[in-house]
Amino acid sequence: MMKKPFKLVAGLLLLSSVPPAAVLAEAPDLENEKKLEMLSTSAAELPPLDLEEGYTDFTDAMGTRYAHAVWFMVTNGFAQGKTPTYFGVHEPITRVDAAVILENYAPLFDVSSKESPFTDVPERAQKAVNTLYWYGIVNGKSHTRFDSYSNITRGEAAIMLYIAHETDLQDVELDEAAAFSDVSARYRHSVKVLTAAGIIKGKSDGRFGTNELLTRGQLALILERISEFNAQLGEKDSADYPIEDQGISISTDKASYDLSVDRYFMIILENKADYAFSHHPKFTMQKKVDGEWHEVPYLGELVYNTGFGWVGPNEKYEEPQGLDRMSFRAPLKSGDYRIVQTLFSSEAEIIVKIAAQFEIVE
Repeated sequence: MMKKPFKLVAGLLLLSSVPPAAVLAEAPDLENEKKLEMLSTSAAELPPLDLEEGYTDFTDAMGTRYAHAVWFMVTNGFAQGKTPTYFGVHEPITRVDAAVILENYAPLFDVSSKESPFTDVPERAQKAVNTLYWYGIVNGKSHTRFDSYSNITRGEAAIMLYIAHETDLQDVELDEAAAFSDVSARYRHSVKVLTAAGIIKGKSDGRFGTNELLTRGQLALILERISEFNAQLGEKDSADYPIEDQGISISTDKASYDLSVDRYFMIILENKADYAFSHHPKFTMQKKVDGEWHEVPYLGELVYNTGFGWVGPNEKYEEPQGLDRMSFRAPLKSGDYRIVQTLFSSEAEIIVKIAAQFEIVE
């Protein structure tokens, strides 16, 4: 399946300092871990995590501020642990593992058939490195050497992540007063933007830790923050829509969906009227926050697979929709949601807007 590419700046030296994140260099299924490795932040820089949120089987992450970020990475297939019970949150990340995770995390078109010039990339990571190199996200230490097994620093990761998400970060307001004593001109803009966006932070002594190695746990925290930044809720909708209007109703197949087991939800339109309804091919997903409904951002537009739909008299229409990353810009989190649908009947000359509410739990 093709992925949507980021707006990238060609020729940037990125992966020349990008390491792996949640994958063992020798693990055969590192394919899934391709996404845990991008930025950097130290554990001490981030607020404690609610220990009841983000349960994980990894003993080195459970009960720590890494718990939810690790859960986020593993559940979405962006990374795996070193073992079934050990994630390696405090271990540094290599460039090749970072490339694998980044390519898995970033929605890029598959251009892996285009080869990079590097001769030191293991077979398991060639697809990832080829793709990132083609997009200008990574370069090598030399024309033919990627330096796959060197560890990535916080500064290098900041550059890589900024480049990959430049379009999403272009409207971030910069704080000119924010500066770190150890950030040179090469890293300055990337670090400044990512810091202003709240994605990364510096050390308590006024340093960013530019040359310090990025760990797998820090990368997990950063990628989750990027995902949350990209998934900011949209416009507010103060309307209170009914479940049924003019004989047409909307519902979901369940009142509550558990993201650990549910991969999709079913939208059900039922028409008890004597005339047909057409439904718009696009519906709106909304989440309730502080008592107000806000649109949930999509990767593109969530649409009915059958296009413009028709529900005849006394007929029922069902349509499954995914709860995964392929539909939404970031994984859905626990909360109250509703699907809003607009329908009209040319025969009755009416337009109705109805909504079905449901809950999502993690």
